[in-house]
Amino acid sequence: MIRQKILFLFDHPLALRSYIETGLIDELNQNYEISLFFLGSNDENSSKEILNIRINAVESFILSIYSNIYWIKIAKKSLSIQNRIWYSKLNFNKLLSARRIAKLYNTFFSSLPVKLFSFFLFNLFKILDLEVKKSRPSKIIYITVGGTLTISDFLYTRYHKDIEVITVLENWDNMSSKAVFAFPPQKIGVWGDQSINFAENIHGIERRYVKPIGNPRINWLLDNVKGCTSKTSIFFGGGSVDFDTEIEYLIATLGIAKANNLKIDYLPHPKNYLKMQEVIVKQNLTNVNFLGNFNLSNSRNKILLPKLIDYVKPFQSAKIFVSSLSTMNLEATLLDIPSVAIDLSTNLSVLPNKISDRHNHILEAKQMGIFYFVSNIAEYDKLLKNLLSASKESDAKRSSKFDLNYFVNTHQPFFNNLLELINS
Repeated sequence: MIRQKILFLFDHPLALRSYIETGLIDELNQNYEISLFFLGSNDENSSKEILNIRINAVESFILSIYSNIYWIKIAKKSLSIQNRIWYSKLNFNKLLSARRIAKLYNTFFSSLPVKLFSFFLFNLFKILDLEVKKSRPSKIIYITVGGTLTISDFLYTRYHKDIEVITVLENWDNMSSKAVFAFPPQKIGVWGDQSINFAENIHGIERRYVKPIGNPRINWLLDNVKGCTSKTSIFFGGGSVDFDTEIEYLIATLGIAKANNLKIDYLPHPKNYLKMQEVIVKQNLTNVNFLGNFNLSNSRNKILLPKLIDYVKPFQSAKIFVSSLSTMNLEATLLDIPSVAIDLSTNLSVLPNKISDRHNHILEAKQMGIFYFVSNIAEYDKLLKNLLSASKESDAKRSSKFDLNYFVNTHQPFFNNLLELINS
């Protein structure tokens, strides 16, 4: 029996990690003849089975202009994109910044320049074109985290007449804050119904083209984090908004943990690895168990993501999970761990400007009450003490499984959902 040929393209180490470390690639190899490509520099995985397609500075700039052109056009429909386009500060030292050029383009033109910009991306697609010609895949599956380097529009316009193009969004916030879908494929895999609503309301994509398939990392955690009767720690997950304030909360957690004979597991956000090395030297954090590979990250261009296996024990032993509104807040809630969301102020020049005020996916989570939100140290201290003193029987569930499946579909294994998306 001849197996169907499929080309998988990843655009971020986070996306690749989800498929490699969960064993999904091995499972897919049993069903299809697959080719693996990584868009960008991939220092973490040097496997010969994964071919890198590097992006040079000019190509990166072109893609950034294109993304910003699109975001400017749809910004009024998304709080998150408004933050990116309307309220974040431009660097006036850069007269030719991508956003400045995008604003100028939108002043004179209404169409997206996908065909024009494809000309400047010739080298980027050269390797991919050769592989497509060589292997003749029936489908291209693009796993993306969104952002300025996402190429979904270019893949669709370039190949869709001959090859089916499927885009799968890797992150919870992608559809509302980072996706670029001026030319959306007719199959898009997302986390849950929340993302389907965003696809329709923000991007104007018909609901029938968007499928709630869940997420491989979430699926893997639900399968591998087992219930533990002995809860001995507070798990603190780093965010990416305000590192200095986050450390203040971490220090406050130290006192609470000590009073309750608990340890602290702290997983810094990869964006803050270099800052974390400096803080460890300055602050007395000897009682904190640091997770991740931040000590091995010696430059901004080489960030070593933690392994998924590193999350298992901290989640299993966590009495409470704390983070400044990262995806891990949702993961903890799915694992039935009380999830405390530190609602920090952003650096945006607009009010209100708490994280929960300025991001669509977080605002809905707050409205549905699936996390415990705090916005200052006093609230945080009181909440943690109350949560730690409450008995398991009296601590009511924060949400129903129905509520959580609105954010991420966990009704059936992700692999089954992915196969259904591919074969439908």
